[in-house]
Amino acid sequence: MLAAALAGYLGAASASDNSWGVRAAGSYNAPNPDGLFYLESSRRYGLQEAFVTYRHDGVFMHATAYQQTQEGTESLHKGVLNELYLDTDVGSWDLTFGKKRMEWGVGFGFRPLDVIKPLARRELIALTPEGLPLVALERYSETSALTVLIGNDLHHNDEGWREADTEYAARYYTLVGGVDTQAVLHRRPDVDTEGGVALSWVPSDELELHASALYQRQYHKPINTLTESGMLLASGDPMVAREFEHGIKALFGATYTWRSGQALLLEYWHDDAGYTRAEWERLRELTKSQRALLGLGLDTAVNGNVLASSRYLTQPNVMQQNWLARWSYDNGERWVTALDLLYTPQDRGRVLTLSSTHDIGTAYNLTYGVRNYGGDADSVYRALPYRYIVYASLKATLNW
Repeated sequence: MLAAALAGYLGAASASDNSWGVRAAGSYNAPNPDGLFYLESSRRYGLQEAFVTYRHDGVFMHATAYQQTQEGTESLHKGVLNELYLDTDVGSWDLTFGKKRMEWGVGFGFRPLDVIKPLARRELIALTPEGLPLVALERYSETSALTVLIGNDLHHNDEGWREADTEYAARYYTLVGGVDTQAVLHRRPDVDTEGGVALSWVPSDELELHASALYQRQYHKPINTLTESGMLLASGDPMVAREFEHGIKALFGATYTWRSGQALLLEYWHDDAGYTRAEWERLRELTKSQRALLGLGLDTAVNGNVLASSRYLTQPNVMQQNWLARWSYDNGERWVTALDLLYTPQDRGRVLTLSSTHDIGTAYNLTYGVRNYGGDADSVYRALPYRYIVYASLKATLNW
């Protein structure tokens, strides 16, 4: 907050690509004692982050240092080099070398073609995303662009630097009859090969249509092995990343915008990596049977098993089928408010979010809102350990 106060005191500097600042965010999670995955857990979460951005002569860097605080647990401190890369020319090609974010595809609630370190798009308080260490070549014309890259997600642990799986990708963008079209091909050992296309069309000033589809030779999702073995409790971790073949991710959507600044977005998407109705029912029945053992001297084992199963809730899409309706209003004066409803028809669950974003001057950005989880009694979102989340985030940025 000291940096935020300093930014306000000094005022905004002249426009520049170089900046530094801080972000302070927090949330309160209202407990849901009736939730199937409810355990005595943290209600308050905080994030404090400082960042710096630098760009000069083809060099770009973005680095953060953050602290995460969660009620009942120790604080986590970490410094991250989110991006550091060099852009230069090699003949008629643009060369990028270093760590860089690559965000591909179309969609608001979900992007099937976002295959390079996919971004979770509906998080309320998200850490600044990291790029992928890569070498990329890009070539542009008036109506098209081609990108090819090779990357490896290097990471550091107590044993030093370690390599992940090498991945290869290519993306082609072109304009066909007024329709923005892109095709992606991606290869990485955990998916084998995946490829897809995305389209975006603006037939009028008010209406925009978009669609995206991705085929995966193989994909993974966490499965509780107890749902297949008939056993009730596991002495170890019962969750495994089960491999499946021939996965599909697909999205269709439209946005209509009025001159008043109001807009309505509708999207439907399918993700094979989400739960089917049958898979969710098996996990729900297992968890209900496990919780019935509470008070019989097995509480530690029961809570450990329930906690393990709840890891599935961190999936980008907990159910395969999803509908999203979003109304937003932009008053044209640095203020946007939105109300969105996510609905999962397989189990009739819902997530309702009311949010607002304010740009205060040129240095500050304030975001806040509330999210409520509900739906049918047997739905995934009614099983969550919290009923609603209230959150706020203040970001201060100073150019230098």
